[in-house]
Amino acid sequence: MANCTPFPYVSTALGAGVALLELIQMVGKSSDDLIYLAESVVTIMTLLRDEMEAHPTTESRNFRRVCTEFEVHLTQISKDLQLMSRNWSSSKFRKYLNSQNIRDRIDQFTRQVNDLRANATFIVATGARLDVASVADDVATVKVGMVDLQRKLANQRPPFDGGAPERVLHDLARYEEDSSSMP
Repeated sequence: MANCTPFPYVSTALGAGVALLELIQMVGKSSDDLIYLAESVVTIMTLLRDEMEAHPTTESRNFRRVCTEFEVHLTQISKDLQLMSRNWSSSKFRKYLNSQNIRDRIDQFTRQVNDLRANATFIVATGARLDVASVADDVATVKVGMVDLQRKLANQRPPFDGGAPERVLHDLARYEEDSSSMP
């Protein structure tokens, strides 16, 4: 995904979210480590949001929405872990995480993260496709304009003055050949 997103660390942030959820499922460390990891992922997403706000021309509304949703999910996980770690021992915390209710919730978070990842990929790919189509339309318009200009110049030949108009027509023909070789 890093190849198709405007920010290379989006893929890292999304991967970190999935890693967080997998780590919670396989909890073998203390709750403090899990809280630290959750807060770190939220920090990455906050940096991403700040970068997007600093450079608004490089992001789309849909992509921004996807990142915001992801940040909300990770923030909620972090808050849940903080609440649990204050009042519970490690063994009680593990029992809680192994309960069916929390497993279902973790599975739901995992699905949401995967959905957000897929949506981000789709949004970026669609945006890139639309940008390419727009550039292709612009190139086609320039080509048509050059052909029209060449025809007008050919039809309005001034009296021959030693080859100057012929050079202009030759240069225009060469430019048209160069632009027609563009994709």
